[in-house]
Amino acid sequence: MTDPHVYSGLINLGNTCFIAVSIQLITTHEQMRKVILDKKNHTTCNEQSCFICGFRHLILNMKQEKAFNPSRIVQALKMKKRNEFPVDSHDTFMQCDAHECLLILLDYINQEIQPLGQIDECLFFETNTTMTCETCGAFNEISEKNYG
Repeated sequence: MTDPHVYSGLINLGNTCFIAVSIQLITTHEQMRKVILDKKNHTTCNEQSCFICGFRHLILNMKQEKAFNPSRIVQALKMKKRNEFPVDSHDTFMQCDAHECLLILLDYINQEIQPLGQIDECLFFETNTTMTCETCGAFNEISEKNYG
């Protein structure tokens, strides 16, 4: 019997390991999977440039025995905003920071999921810190978004 929490890997399409890491994080996070797969959050359009349709396709096919080709999401990335990722003359992605890529992918997904903000609810939590000076009583409050 196969483990329901084991997913196939992704094929490297040429200098795309930073994208694969980000995609795997998103598609194996249980709450993210639920939001992306819930059809009431996004109408299935099956367009190649649609991030949500690309992620749904990937999630529904990740249980295969062989490595999965993430080209649909990579193509959606290229179409969405070429300026977000530097592209070389061979139209492949130049190396990028995986954290930076993750934030861009989450932002794109967040733009397509309705109602807005569900992705933030899945992955982020807010901390509020108050620092008070013992001498004069002045205080400073800081609110920060953190990954959860």
